Amino acid sequence: ERIIEVKSDMGIPPNFFNNAIYCAGDVRLNGNTYEVEGNVRYAGDINDTEHIDGTVTEDSSINPLGMFNFSKLLEISQGQDNVYVEENNQLVKESTGEEAAFPASFWYADGVPNVVYIKGDLSVNKSDTGEDKTIGGFFVVAGDIINDSDAEEDAALNGNVSIDGLIYARGEVNLNGGAGNLNIDGGIWGGEEVDLNGNTAVAYNQSYMDAVDNLGAGSVEMTNWKDTQNPYVLN
Repeated sequence: ERIIEVKSDMGIPPNFFNNAIYCAGDVRLNGNTYEVEGNVRYAGDINDTEHIDGTVTEDSSINPLGMFNFSKLLEISQGQDNVYVEENNQLVKESTGEEAAFPASFWYADGVPNVVYIKGDLSVNKSDTGEDKTIGGFFVVAGDIINDSDAEEDAALNGNVSIDGLIYARGEVNLNGGAGNLNIDGGIWGGEEVDLNGNTAVAYNQSYMDAVDNLGAGSVEMTNWKDTQNPYVLN
């Protein structure tokens, strides 16, 4: 009989699902028209906290940003037909090559979120008609991180866009409200920097965080192992 003892660490650290904004770098909140309802946890610097309704915590231990099991998230997203790739400077659905039409709701099914996997940068602008635009889901801006652990794609939201859900980006997350409002009901994880500009509002949503946590997609990393030969002697 052979037993291998393995020591492993979860890639998802404590407090990962408890914040409206969670950033492994700097947080930049510009102007006096932004609003954050919920906690903010950051590893670098923050320039303003006046319009944050929640606790603000500096925590250098959250750098680098916690890693999900991206292979599992991609598998879930493929099953939902929610995978998008870059083609000719725009995002298209991987299965059809059609222009991106993101889900409008966070929920794919009862208790299950839309997992929207982005193999590149994410850029969302207000509709061509100028009307407000709402998209929903757990947006994983991961690029080619499955093959390149240093991948750092960015997410940018511009204009009258509402996000019914969560955004995870290994790079920067930039919210540019402009003349209208840009609202996120859920939360943000950013690897390098999170910027809020103009009329922007981010609100923490516990049920959305719980739904992503329940996916069981936390990354597990082996840190040490020991091969033990015949650890027990049977009489």
